[in-house]
Amino acid sequence: MKTKNIVNGIIALTLLLSLISCSTNQKLFTKQRCPNNCASVDDLALKVECYTKAIEKEPTNSKLYYKRGCTYQELFLFSSAMDDFIKVVELEPGNITACYALAGVASLSLNKEYAIFWLERAFDAGFNDYQRVLKDPAFKNIRSMDKFKQLMRDRGINTISLNQ
Repeated sequence: MKTKNIVNGIIALTLLLSLISCSTNQKLFTKQRCPNNCASVDDLALKVECYTKAIEKEPTNSKLYYKRGCTYQELFLFSSAMDDFIKVVELEPGNITACYALAGVASLSLNKEYAIFWLERAFDAGFNDYQRVLKDPAFKNIRSMDKFKQLMRDRGINTISLNQ
């Protein structure tokens, strides 16, 4: 019974972290609404379908891939979200927000090494809100890693107080 409660708590926390991370990242990327009013669709599966149709019409529109990636993240389809965020980076090499989103979704899916890789790419592309990284719930899974601490120290951030 205790194990079941722990598992349910982890699932609920992962859902919350995913929603917080993606909605924050989406604000970073653009405030522009998606063509065909995809952003106003409440049903997430229909929203994915809407973005997919829009992408078919505009296959080089990185914003559409980004927004569909965030929608996939909300659906816990982390692999699909990563595919879309990678497409953004292919279309816009060095896109800070897509690199940051990749790091967050990799961390949420417990792909810790991949999360570190993309977080470093975000830093290399110019992301420098290090305090946000220290507070972003999506990175809770990697904060205790030596590689994470070293990455932050390399940028002059004190990691001694990281207990997570």
